[in-house]
Amino acid sequence: MNHALARFAEPAWRHLVFALLHTLWQAAVLALLLVVALRWVSVRRSQARYLMALVAQFAVLLAGLATWAVLEYQPTLPPSVRPVPLAADRAGALAPRVRPAIIGETAEAPTPRKVGWVPVAALGWLAGVVIMLARTTGSALAAVRLMRGPRVQDRDLLDLVERLRREIGIRCHVQVVSCGDNLGPCVLGLVWPTIVLPIAFVTGVPAEELRAILAHELAHIRRRDYLWNLAQMLVEALLFFNPVVWWLGRQVRVEREACCDAMAVALTGRPLDYSRTLADWAERVQRSTPHAAAVAWSGPRNHPSLLRERILRILRPGERPRARISWGGLLVLLVVGPVVLFGLHRGTLVAVKLAAQVLAPAERLERLKVAQAEYAPEEQEQGTAREGQRKATIKGTIRTPNGLPLIKPINGFSITRSRNSTSMAALGPLKETFSFESSDAGSMYLYVEPEDYAPTFVGPFIARWGQTVEGINIPLEAGFPARVRVVDERGKPAAGVRVKGGLVMEGGTCYSGAGWVTNDAGVATIPHASRRTYSLSINGPGFQPLSAASVTFKPDVETRLTLNHAQPTRGVIVTNDGEPIAGARIKPFFVAGPTQSWYHGAVEPAMAATDSAGRFTLDRLEDEKSYAFLIETDTHGRRVVPGIVAGQSGLRWEVGPDRTMAGTIRGDLAPLQQEGGKPIVRVSQTVAIPDLQRGQHFEEFSWSVPVAPADGGGSFQAKGLLPGKTTVTAGKESLRLVVERPENAVTIDLSQPLAESNLRHVILRISTPDGAVRPSGAIEVDAAPRVVGPPVVSLKLPIEQGKVEFDAPVPGHVAYRSASVIGYWFPSDRFDIEPGTEPKEVEVPGVPAGAIVGQVLDPAGQPVVESVSIGYAAVEMPSELKGVPIRGSQNDVAVQGRIFLSPLPIGGTYVVVASQGHNKQVSRPVKLDGTRATERVEIRLAKPATASGRVVGPDGQPLRGMPVKLNLTHPQAGTSWDPPLLTDREGRFRFDDLNAEIGPYRAVLDLRKDYQPGEANLNPGGRPIEIRLKSGHLVAGRVLDAATGWPIPGVELYAHLPEWRVGERYAYEAEGRTDAQGRFRFSNLPDRPVSLNDRSGLRWQPPDGSRRVEPGRGVTLEIRANLPTWSSLKPVKPAGK
Repeated sequence: MNHALARFAEPAWRHLVFALLHTLWQAAVLALLLVVALRWVSVRRSQARYLMALVAQFAVLLAGLATWAVLEYQPTLPPSVRPVPLAADRAGALAPRVRPAIIGETAEAPTPRKVGWVPVAALGWLAGVVIMLARTTGSALAAVRLMRGPRVQDRDLLDLVERLRREIGIRCHVQVVSCGDNLGPCVLGLVWPTIVLPIAFVTGVPAEELRAILAHELAHIRRRDYLWNLAQMLVEALLFFNPVVWWLGRQVRVEREACCDAMAVALTGRPLDYSRTLADWAERVQRSTPHAAAVAWSGPRNHPSLLRERILRILRPGERPRARISWGGLLVLLVVGPVVLFGLHRGTLVAVKLAAQVLAPAERLERLKVAQAEYAPEEQEQGTAREGQRKATIKGTIRTPNGLPLIKPINGFSITRSRNSTSMAALGPLKETFSFESSDAGSMYLYVEPEDYAPTFVGPFIARWGQTVEGINIPLEAGFPARVRVVDERGKPAAGVRVKGGLVMEGGTCYSGAGWVTNDAGVATIPHASRRTYSLSINGPGFQPLSAASVTFKPDVETRLTLNHAQPTRGVIVTNDGEPIAGARIKPFFVAGPTQSWYHGAVEPAMAATDSAGRFTLDRLEDEKSYAFLIETDTHGRRVVPGIVAGQSGLRWEVGPDRTMAGTIRGDLAPLQQEGGKPIVRVSQTVAIPDLQRGQHFEEFSWSVPVAPADGGGSFQAKGLLPGKTTVTAGKESLRLVVERPENAVTIDLSQPLAESNLRHVILRISTPDGAVRPSGAIEVDAAPRVVGPPVVSLKLPIEQGKVEFDAPVPGHVAYRSASVIGYWFPSDRFDIEPGTEPKEVEVPGVPAGAIVGQVLDPAGQPVVESVSIGYAAVEMPSELKGVPIRGSQNDVAVQGRIFLSPLPIGGTYVVVASQGHNKQVSRPVKLDGTRATERVEIRLAKPATASGRVVGPDGQPLRGMPVKLNLTHPQAGTSWDPPLLTDREGRFRFDDLNAEIGPYRAVLDLRKDYQPGEANLNPGGRPIEIRLKSGHLVAGRVLDAATGWPIPGVELYAHLPEWRVGERYAYEAEGRTDAQGRFRFSNLPDRPVSLNDRSGLRWQPPDGSRRVEPGRGVTLEIRANLPTWSSLKPVKPAGK
């Protein structure tokens, strides 16, 4: 019970309880003001009296909310009143804790608090609100039932209602229903107003009396009193404990009835007859049951004194009735008032004590630095070193197992993990005593692979810029011979297969060397194997590659691995004229697997080459992957061919003609980059890899081109260009020129240095609320010109004295973001910069921030250090940051699975999401209230589960090669994984590493061709599912330019359902963009009308024409449209015109 009540002991709940108590005296003051005001306003101004009462009741709620906001605000204390800890206490607080992490330990243990009266009061208030809202909901539901009662069929009565409706100015239709005799006349409903009449009461009533009754009820409808009555009930539910609020509500209802009486008298013109009707009907409904949600003829509580007051208001227009309060209510206020004041006094003392617990800014920053050193040591020095200081020196020794001198130098590598990346650097031959400099800072491993000893590694240790790490000791082991036997799926030896391997460490796996090749018996021998865990890669002709992530060798124990034969993919490469191309090289450019994708560019060796007839065979493709290949030829250029899967045959790829670009460089070639001692320029292109199932995927493809020196500069020629834009980068300053048509020559002028007049000094100054404490860390800055020419500046600048300074090209724009700022948060932003002589100063308001620290554990409770990413998202933010999205991620964790997430604005509530493959886990919500610099979380990944399924066609037959994408629906962890997994020969698919406790996970098929898209929930750890696809229906046509009638290629069309319902798919994609003839085709549509639209900004002609089509009707559509001026699409003149 105490644990449950402790949730209501948080500062926010305490402030809410005190704000509710404040409403007692606030309501009393407002009621007193209302009493005085009503004494001076006559009944002639009934609407003014009503508004004053209504405002008074709602003002009580607004006053309570304002009080809560004031109590929630935590001002920063000035330095003169902050407690300064003693030197000994400060030293103890800031000293790093050198000890192992204890699971479940908090970063800063808070002092346990006793559960007092505030949680009980908060829980009682919450229970009361629930009961009152249930009452309100019940009244609303009862009103709905009454509105569905039998309609009144009396034509005379309905005609009278219609005449009065028009006279009073009501535009909407008013219906009349009957009810039993236990309910008086009343009005229900907001959208469809309804008058409820007891038929037995109406029967035999004179026409004038009935007219008065209906005029009163229609006045309620005209004034929308039903809505305001429901709003009153909501206020009374939230402040149910406050008797003054109920009194104010009663007064509002009295004044409301008076307003309706005044409107009815004005409509009937007979105040005396109306008063008699009011008295007569008040007696008749005295025994009726009032409806809480209704606005009724008899008014609030059919009390005789209230009836007399209503009649006097009608007959005596100058009447000023007094607002009454009962003796009982006055006695309650006199008793409760002193008690409330005493409670507020005690609460103020508690609030002052709570505010005193909020850390001073300087203390918060120091504690954050200590936490960073413990949980993210590799980030402590990032961004604080100047450009010339970004080197770490590593020194150590290599020891042989027998103590003899090291005869041969050893090849080595450093693997360094920082917060967002892992980098590997070759160290060259290492001698027995070694020393080297590293430009990487963070958690570092050293990996060595000697010829005569087993491979080994040491680490991790922390390498910081500007520091020297000494005493690194690398002990070598002789190792032992290890045999790896590789067989195919039938158990036969796989000869000629290459086995490559490296040791597994937290930083990843380092593959180096040529590896080992299996003999005729399928056996590869590793002469010096280690007892540590290996990761192996096996690749050979005719087989699908195999990766074995965790292999441990033992002496005299053979390791057996099985390869699956690959389905050969065959085809031919020809010129545009159909002539075969011999010697064309086929390289893997982009590979999409079940859970991830790989971009290779042009660096990978060729997987196959064409023979003299242009024929090729790809015999190493994996079944569950799709490939994009780069075709390289010596005379016909390059081409990227996407969407290739294993087992295809009869492929025919056309390449050519070669696209070249000639370039001239003016000026000194010294600034150019060097390769092999010769100057080069870099040529890059963005390659669009079309995919009929997922749309286009963009990758940047770049290569170096040699520059031939000449008088006054040099020249170059770039061959093998792909269609599209081309960027040439020349010099260390990365001067970029974008060439739209690669056939044209370009000229790069390096002879004119960038003038100082084209630069402007920029100062980014981080302001803090107190103005005294300055943040530390670094800011990343991108400064770019508005036009192509000057260099793009990308810098990571340390914060010094609360600011960063740099020069930016003008006119241009600057974008900035936090890199590793400690203690303060600010959003990423950008601004324009114009030419000027004075420095441009930009103030960046910093919000006080803390950090979340913790640890990621596997299902067994062990730290997770590999293949895990961390994300965070705000689930609740302070009022000043409402609507600002605060979320982020980092690609890995530190040593022992530790995480350090900073900066996070104080006052927010956050969740942390740990991801390992498809396995996602979400932490508990964490509130940063400022009383501690950090909050700690522990995230334990769930035991991974598997979900599988089968995709079949409309006839129930399995469908091979269907792309199945995995989606996860969750408020914070929701995501989708690309690329999709392709179904096998039996239509089967399987997703591993799912968390069965989160979700749901869904299998989604975003199909564009032949079948309608489909999706279904998966069963992690349960039975396989079956997704039966439906045949798609066809719509085809052409897109033409409205002015010329020429086709428009490259238009992206989609269809959507005009009558869309929740749970249905809304949009359907075309098979691809329009082709050279402007043709498009949909074959995935449902058998119902759809509307066509585009994502290319077309202006359809005529603008008001129908875009609705019926799929499957066999009609070829013709869409005529105009292109916007900003569009890169152009109409193409048809051949022969």
